[in-house]
Amino acid sequence: MVGTLAQLIAMVGYGNQCIANPRSHPEFFQQNSSFKYCHQVFFTAEKRKNIFSSSKLTTIAENPLEWFAYLSGEGCQALRLYYEGSGSVSNSADHRMAGMIGGGRTWVIETIYPKFSDLWYGGWKVTKELASDKRIWSVEYRKVEEEIQTRNLQLDLDKQRQLLSKTLVAIRDFASRICQENYARVFLKALETLDNQNPETGFYHPDLLPEQVYSLEERQLLFAACRSWVFGGMGSWNDMALDDGQLGQEYQYLSSVLYSAINQAIIAALNAR
Repeated sequence: MVGTLAQLIAMVGYGNQCIANPRSHPEFFQQNSSFKYCHQVFFTAEKRKNIFSSSKLTTIAENPLEWFAYLSGEGCQALRLYYEGSGSVSNSADHRMAGMIGGGRTWVIETIYPKFSDLWYGGWKVTKELASDKRIWSVEYRKVEEEIQTRNLQLDLDKQRQLLSKTLVAIRDFASRICQENYARVFLKALETLDNQNPETGFYHPDLLPEQVYSLEERQLLFAACRSWVFGGMGSWNDMALDDGQLGQEYQYLSSVLYSAINQAIIAALNAR
């Protein structure tokens, strides 16, 4: 799973807890694995001194915990994850670029207030390339939409579980047919996660969700979706070239369906709380 999306998931999951109880998770930014390679995560918005002055980009929080406190003080009621496709036909090409920074679907955090929502987008930039601790990234979350109609995207958990399971079976069998046994095992592991009593165990980001907040079914779906993520750069699942016309079409179709099923599963699980 790409680190940009992992961080968004963690921000929403822990952020809702921190907004409700500012004293919860005081070590979130320092200890959560989604920040492992970030030396800076800050938040900006356009601000005006008065109605006659021009707007100016202003830093409103130096780290996620400060941002959660800011949102709470502004009356924010909840955080939700939201995405939009690239706009390509049926968004069918999104899975091909999903492993790249800024590629695939556009993911944002929706901050929900009583009468409107704001949208925040995270931009990643390498600013300490030679950092000895490998914290090379600086992430700026910028408010890109203000006081818009609330989205609060909700998807049925059981329906998305069935869709992801069905898709994983199909693409696992396809991977075996084209002699991609490593990927077949990846898909099988994701499929097994849907019934695992400890779905986060062994995953690279086991701390994506706060403990004792999400139900077992929600955690199973989210981590199964995360384990299903095979979309990256050169050498990844979505970088294969199949010469056979029919196999190539099936590969592109199943890859697109899996990518969509993963995204929807993440939304269904994460936005349930």
